[in-house]
Amino acid sequence: MELGVDFKTVGWVLIVIGIALIGFAIVNNYLNSLVIPYLSPQICTQHCNTLTLENYVVFVLIAISLGLGIYLVFFYKPKGVKEEKESSAQPIQGSVTKPRINLNSLAPDERKIIEVITEGGGVLFQSDIVEKTGFPKAKVSRILDRLEAREVVERRRRGMTNAIMIKK
Repeated sequence: MELGVDFKTVGWVLIVIGIALIGFAIVNNYLNSLVIPYLSPQICTQHCNTLTLENYVVFVLIAISLGLGIYLVFFYKPKGVKEEKESSAQPIQGSVTKPRINLNSLAPDERKIIEVITEGGGVLFQSDIVEKTGFPKAKVSRILDRLEAREVVERRRRGMTNAIMIKK
């Protein structure tokens, strides 16, 4: 079951919360240093220890928030997601080659999709394939499933759509 949570964004939010808590701790310590000299010894013995307890609680919250945030942003890899190589992240413009597949072995609809992707420079968004072929979204998705299973194309998630590229 996919939660649809962007863990990197959650990590950044936790880092921001940690930084805000650091700011709170600094302001709290500064205000305490202004107030404590004016407290009577009787009040100070009752309340000065709680001020340090607040600092420990804030310190623990900062450590948890920053630690979890840094882990989510830099180290967490969701299950089932393969790490992409930097060199293959974006295709090089102008280096599009014809696919090494026998187009005659493909069904007519599969062939049409491969031709549309090739005309688009070897990489095309799935929504653009739907638009250019005139096929329904579900049909394009099923055809791409078959082509991906035969390792003719590769899908990469890009925002709310998929980038479809011909495997070389």
